[in-house]
Amino acid sequence: MGVSLTVLIAWAIGVVGWDRPAAADPLDGAEWAVVKCTDFTESCVEDGRLLPVKVTTIGFMHSGRLAWAVEEGTRVKKGEPIATQETDELKENIQRTEDDLAVAERGLAQQRQARELETKRLDAELQSARDGLELAGLKEKETLGHPTPLERDEADNLLKGAQARLAAAHAELDSMRPLVAKGYANRADLEAKELALKLAETDLANATLQANLLLAGAIAADRDRARLNRQQAEVAYKLKELDRRTSLEKIDAKIDAAEHSIKRLNQKLADQKREFEDSTRLAPHDGIVVYREIGWGEKKKLAVGDRVSRWQPPFDLPSYEKMKVRAQIPESVVRRLATRRDGQPGSKALIRVKTLPGRVYHGEVIWIDGWARDRNANLSNADVKAHGLSGLRVFDLEVELEESDPERLREGFKATVEFPIATLRGVIVLPEHAVRKAGRQATVRVASGSGIEERVVQLGAVSNGQVVIASGLKEGERVLIPPAPTEEVVVEPPVQTVGGNEASKVGGGSGSMGPMPSGGGPPGAAAPPGAPTKGGERPPGGSGRRRGGGSSGKGGRGS
Repeated sequence: MGVSLTVLIAWAIGVVGWDRPAAADPLDGAEWAVVKCTDFTESCVEDGRLLPVKVTTIGFMHSGRLAWAVEEGTRVKKGEPIATQETDELKENIQRTEDDLAVAERGLAQQRQARELETKRLDAELQSARDGLELAGLKEKETLGHPTPLERDEADNLLKGAQARLAAAHAELDSMRPLVAKGYANRADLEAKELALKLAETDLANATLQANLLLAGAIAADRDRARLNRQQAEVAYKLKELDRRTSLEKIDAKIDAAEHSIKRLNQKLADQKREFEDSTRLAPHDGIVVYREIGWGEKKKLAVGDRVSRWQPPFDLPSYEKMKVRAQIPESVVRRLATRRDGQPGSKALIRVKTLPGRVYHGEVIWIDGWARDRNANLSNADVKAHGLSGLRVFDLEVELEESDPERLREGFKATVEFPIATLRGVIVLPEHAVRKAGRQATVRVASGSGIEERVVQLGAVSNGQVVIASGLKEGERVLIPPAPTEEVVVEPPVQTVGGNEASKVGGGSGSMGPMPSGGGPPGAAAPPGAPTKGGERPPGGSGRRRGGGSSGKGGRGS
């Protein structure tokens, strides 16, 4: 009877056990790892977002309506068209300017021809005035030059001839008087000789007067007249010179004005032709077209038919050949970083893009802001009022990626930037999820002769999901590494974490300080006797506690 009851109870328990589904074993997938010392790099990990290093803003040189544009997000190559303006009005302006230029060029040719004719006329008049001046000068010189040597000789000859005739008349008269007295000549012959003497005296007086006139030169009136004629000729010549210069200056001014007008029209035509060429905007480099929001009041993106202004460029063309990450760094770390400057390289960093798991890019710090601000200072005023300031002072900085990956990297991708700070040599490193925390106490599970031992350990630096075990473990011991907790898909809020939580993050969180394992987690090893297998069997003598991906124990972290 007792045996039958025992069998019946056992059967009932079995039926009940089969009816209830078995709970998932939290140790499924756990592995044992042999503790070894390795190198560990202390680092700071920050969240950021990708931005292109080079972004070209593309606009038009003149206002007009948009006739055509590529769709936003279109990938273009260098030299390919991006957008085109309507050009009908511009073509009319070009034709009008060309007509004005032709008229101005004809006017300039006429002005130059008129200048040549006027120059010849003025030169002829000036030459005539010059000749008149020379003639007046010669006449004045001639007038002022009397008596000439010829006139002096003539005056001397006149006097000598008259004196000789007078002397001859005296001699003939003297010789005639004795003859008349003796009767050899009559009285009429004597009177004729006396008359001849008087004529000779008169002739001498006339010769003396003529000689004096010759020797006296020009009279004062003639001298004044000659001088006045020469002065009038000089004034006439200077007036002709002034008239010539004034007339040519007026013509030259008209020619200069015509040349300036032509130059202005040529420049205007060149600008209009350049505007016509630029009415089709070409890509200056490879990139993806991004529409900008424009407008003075209501902002909107441009559409075909809208009017564009030269003051509001409607397109951006980011180049994804070179990318950078914009992030923030705590003030406690910023002094350890250097920017690229004057040929000196900046601090190195590792970049991981969240949409490309497993891909690590190398980067270099190229810019650090000049002053610190609160981490939440960049949030909207409403968010700052709702959440308050974080209390953590940070500096904005940019890290340029050394690798080019234009096919996969895009603006706005979220990324983490890891800045190696210092390296710890020969330390024990475990995955952070292998450590159980209860308040301020941390424990790990170590294989022992009786099964699994829960051992208290002292933690060191934390980074990237790895933690340094400062004390409590030795090389060669085997530690149970449970499966990593499954990450939950969380829709991130529009604001960052605020308050003390942000400043107190360690490891891979934003604003954290901690080390980074250089060689990864400890290598796995063969499970000791009593270790769990892939089938989920637990070693004998274990606690039998089931632990899954959630939290386990009082205040403990899920393993």
